[in-house]
Amino acid sequence: MNHDKRFVTDTPLCNLAIKYNMLYICVYQLIRDEIKNQSALGAKLLASIKPKSINTFDIENDEFEE
Repeated sequence: MNHDKRFVTDTPLCNLAIKYNMLYICVYQLIRDEIKNQSALGAKLLASIKPKSINTFDIENDEFEE
């Protein structure tokens, strides 16, 4: 199951894995652990993170003056 890390799906997916005798691996948790443990792979993963741009609104052109 591929999902965004913001979604709370880990518990339901773990329950499904238990019910059907399957394995559920959360890649986000594995990546976070590698970075936390400062491993060589964790350093590469940390270096590969790209900054996200923040959308800003042009306050000067606010026609409603909010």
